[in-house]
Amino acid sequence: KKQLSTKVSHQFQINKNLNTHLPQPTMTTAPAYTVASEGENGRISHRAAGGPDLNYLYATDHFDSTPSTDASSKPFQNVSDDTVKAKSKKTKNNGSNKENSNQNNSNPSQAPMVTVIDPTTKKPIQRGRRSDKRSIRGQTLYLGGEEAPNNKIYCIPGHSERVLCIDTETDDVYPIGPILEGKFKWLRGIVIGEIIYGLPCHADCILRIDTKDDTVTTIPIPYEENFENDVDSNNGVLRSKADLERYREWKYHGGAISPHDGCIYAVPQSALRVLRIDPVAETCSFVGPEFEGRCKWYGGVVGKTDGAIYCIPQNAEGVLRIDASGVKHAPQNSEARPESLVIVTTHGSFPLGGHKWHGASASADGTIVSVPANADNVLCIVPSLKSAYTVSSGQSTSLPSTTTIPEPTLYILEGETPGDIATGRHRTDNKYKYLGAMKGPDGNVYCFPSGSERVLQIDTVKRVARSVGPNLRDNNMESLFQNKWQNGLTTDEEGCVYAIPLAAETVLRIKTGNPGDNEKKDATADVEVTTWKLPQPNKTLAKWEGGVIAKNGIMYCMPNNHKAVLQIVPPCVPSRDGLAEEMARREKELKKAGELQRQKELEQRRMEKEEKEKKKREKKELKQMEKYNKDGPSGNVEVDRKQEKDEETTPGGIPFKYKTGIATLRSSAHRVKYSLNHRKHDPNPVGNDGSSTNTSFLPADLCLENIMKYNIDEYDFHGAIVNLLRGCDEDLIGTFRLMSEDIQATSAQNQFGNIALERVASKPGRFKLENFEVPVKSLTRKCQNGSIEKAQKYLSDKVHSDTNFLTLFDKFVENAILPLLKQRMQHTGVEAAYSPITFYYQRPPTLRIQPGPARALVRAHDDAEYGHQNGELNFWLPLTNRDISGVDLWCESSAGSGDFHPVKVSYGEVVSFHGSSCRHYVNPNHSQHTRVSLDFRVGVEGFFDPCWQMVGTTDDHSRRKVTL
Repeated sequence: KKQLSTKVSHQFQINKNLNTHLPQPTMTTAPAYTVASEGENGRISHRAAGGPDLNYLYATDHFDSTPSTDASSKPFQNVSDDTVKAKSKKTKNNGSNKENSNQNNSNPSQAPMVTVIDPTTKKPIQRGRRSDKRSIRGQTLYLGGEEAPNNKIYCIPGHSERVLCIDTETDDVYPIGPILEGKFKWLRGIVIGEIIYGLPCHADCILRIDTKDDTVTTIPIPYEENFENDVDSNNGVLRSKADLERYREWKYHGGAISPHDGCIYAVPQSALRVLRIDPVAETCSFVGPEFEGRCKWYGGVVGKTDGAIYCIPQNAEGVLRIDASGVKHAPQNSEARPESLVIVTTHGSFPLGGHKWHGASASADGTIVSVPANADNVLCIVPSLKSAYTVSSGQSTSLPSTTTIPEPTLYILEGETPGDIATGRHRTDNKYKYLGAMKGPDGNVYCFPSGSERVLQIDTVKRVARSVGPNLRDNNMESLFQNKWQNGLTTDEEGCVYAIPLAAETVLRIKTGNPGDNEKKDATADVEVTTWKLPQPNKTLAKWEGGVIAKNGIMYCMPNNHKAVLQIVPPCVPSRDGLAEEMARREKELKKAGELQRQKELEQRRMEKEEKEKKKREKKELKQMEKYNKDGPSGNVEVDRKQEKDEETTPGGIPFKYKTGIATLRSSAHRVKYSLNHRKHDPNPVGNDGSSTNTSFLPADLCLENIMKYNIDEYDFHGAIVNLLRGCDEDLIGTFRLMSEDIQATSAQNQFGNIALERVASKPGRFKLENFEVPVKSLTRKCQNGSIEKAQKYLSDKVHSDTNFLTLFDKFVENAILPLLKQRMQHTGVEAAYSPITFYYQRPPTLRIQPGPARALVRAHDDAEYGHQNGELNFWLPLTNRDISGVDLWCESSAGSGDFHPVKVSYGEVVSFHGSSCRHYVNPNHSQHTRVSLDFRVGVEGFFDPCWQMVGTTDDHSRRKVTL
């Protein structure tokens, strides 16, 4: 798995390139994947063509209760060699018993909406942020799953921090249980009664899921009792064998229940010994000898005749056989430990290493068929006719000698033709041919193509291995060449085998013949291989890992890198469309209720904020009045003059040039008579289908500050604004200060005319925005004999009419900003972002000029005060050097947090942030230079209502609608 993961991303690009350059033959033997609606809503039906319905089931958080964050919920500590000290580590919180664990009831009908409290900061974790463990996010989420008697499927966590529950009656998907940290924790699950056990991969404990009440706990593994605890040197680091085993990675790969003693035996992948799990006592132990090596065996199958478990050699030299019959047949008065009665042996002799076979499936006659991964042939295992221990009348059971241990029959099948067991033409190493297999309704075993271009059929009656169905590549049935499908499910009612998509963008279906068809001359004639296109999105690699056929006949595939459960509804089962509509209606109502609650909380928070600021102002005014009444004028002229000077200069002693309360000259304006109680109506965003989305909040991850660079040569905003300002009325807007070389050129003009001045004026960098001077009256209101209202309107008209600037701005937004924004939306899990989506961006942007030295600052505010919506994202581009002016945008990290910090953005960078909810301001410009910036907002379809405006507010913003 690790080797494949390093190649899969590169391979994806190779596949796409090969599809472009290689000829594609016309299909003649079978249909390519069916043409249906694109399934942008995560659902696509192929019933009209005789195929399945393919649906995505997404996890919801409104069924969830508060996850545990205490130390007992940590399943294991994954320790690397270089972090281990000389002293051997002891077990710390490795598994928690049932009494001590956090029991999280996640019954959809009972679980309340509970705020998650961060144990470190003691503050609520904001919904949807990276620290919120309730949503499905990340990679390698789940590695298998099992259905319980309660008609629910429980997914086994790989990287995911919580168990995922799928209710097959309602199709609800939601997480349960405490937070479980770590990567590749458990691989595959086994259900016994109402308990599901997760087998350890990197974890040092067993996962235990009690499906009666959805309680999730762990069972410790006693490494110190079964391995030497003496400290040995390992690559210069002191480790005990018990310690090495506890923290070993890739311990086990699958397992099986022995019919002899009812215990689970885990197949050692890199672990030294076979792990035995007793479901009655709920204890763990080890059986058999130690086996060195990595990736030794993959998967185990129970023998039909002897009840032994046969483990498939991947890198090992032989088949591993686990025979627990001695536990069942041991005399009642035997004092032998059950572990000592389990016989673990190896059989056969194959080359060491090579990743030969990957998993297996038993055919109708009981022969275990191993799947060729890198091997060029099929390994078949015929189980022994009897187990090692048997009951003999009048005799006590005793451990048989090595000569009496049953020996299975092993044989190798080559392909019927040279090309039958082969990888695809995109590879030259003949590796990674098939991943997983299933027995079909006809009794044959079918191997699923990974790199191969055809399905492989193994007939163990005739002992034939042959390719069946059309060539998937030549018939354009699947666009990807490698890691297409892994593992599968058989539906006897439909007579089909389905392969689970790994990198493939389709579901593979193998319609087999009936039992007894092997007697026909050509058993492949009745085999029909087809592919069925997945809904959108379907470009993710390693999409699903493992699947379950539920009691209702529907298949559910566990999400690995995909963010939804794949539901495969065969055509012989009624459609789930009615249930999906009911779920959508219920989800809509819940979202609406949540939105109303959120609006109510925001209104309450804003009122509390206003009341707090009012009290703060009154306290400050009272303090100033008390000070004046107490001290009064000093009576000392020199002291009074010094105080007056201190109030008239910057902290550096530079006299203020701009003394009014207005900090910037800008090209747009808001007029506000704001009150929360006088809104005409609330925003009502709609999706691309025209229906209300009942939300106005952008995803929290999208609202986080994000800084991106852009090419200042391609998008020369500095030069564009310089040209714009040079064309403005100097008495009203301002002019550029002459630099030292300009002064010299002015002197030269007296001798040589305008030629010298024109040479300097034409030099690149002649005009610097930092040197732009704004008239003092243009930052003074009309009532104070100023002209800021006139200057602001003039500048706004200038920006609106500058076609060169607006063309550059449109190119920047539509080519640089919006594609990145759509990509970020996809990364945050907004499914609508995978389809065409509409944006509404402010055009033109606001130009802000902040000269210095000045007293005023732009006060802290959020844009919702001025009627902006929560479905908008702010973008801010500085056009001057922040190190020269000393001016930054200051912003709080989340709404109401008050943790203002400078957003250190330089020219050539743009920052996005959620200005509607996060307060922000600009500090005073105490320098003798000018700060110039551009800013604009982008509204997102589904979160932004372009028709809404807050009562009592006006602005001169216009917007352009763009669909990507």
